[in-house]
Amino acid sequence: MVSPENLDQEFEDISPLLDKKEWLSVVDSEVAKAHDSGQNLAVLFLDLDFFKDVNDILGHQVGDDVLEQIKAIVARSLRSPESKGRDSVDSVSGPDTDSFEGQSGHIGGDEFALLAYTDEAGAQSIKTRLRERFFEFRDREENEELRKTGVGIAIGFATLEPNMSSSELLRRADSAMYKDKLDQMPELTDHQMRAILDAKYVLKQAGVRVRLRDFPKYARRYPELFED
Repeated sequence: MVSPENLDQEFEDISPLLDKKEWLSVVDSEVAKAHDSGQNLAVLFLDLDFFKDVNDILGHQVGDDVLEQIKAIVARSLRSPESKGRDSVDSVSGPDTDSFEGQSGHIGGDEFALLAYTDEAGAQSIKTRLRERFFEFRDREENEELRKTGVGIAIGFATLEPNMSSSELLRRADSAMYKDKLDQMPELTDHQMRAILDAKYVLKQAGVRVRLRDFPKYARRYPELFED
């Protein structure tokens, strides 16, 4: 596992990610500007799957190291508007020739977010790159124990449409990320998938606050709870 010291050396040029409040403020501001200018805008949400297992099985130090790697991957996937004309260096594979402008944020725990000045095709390209970089890191020879935890990644995006509010843009990106989690669970039966969505609706109506994105994990580990 890469140590924090090596990370500091390898990624010393990375600018810090915005925190949740800062990033959401940027989204509100840029959505308003985009409606006036016609600028393309996309939001992406990224969430690690089974990250709790990394902490529980391998320890919190390893978990912290993994988060530092993800921060680096996210930070290097976009370049700020102020850096236009300079190369964007990717966290794993070196310089990116197909870089996008935008703002990245760490919105809590193992959850990250990106605001990119691009269209749907560009957002898909960023999503693909993020996933590739994550698996390049996870599948390194020295990370065998990390792979055994089953840690994965879910990414979803949405693009701004005319008259769309920033809250709706965020909601669609979050829904797309949750769907990406479900899509990566091919071992779930159709009944289990319906049960997950039904449980999500019932709990929401009851005002119960839970991590709904954990339901695929529960369905896979405790299939008897979702039997016909």
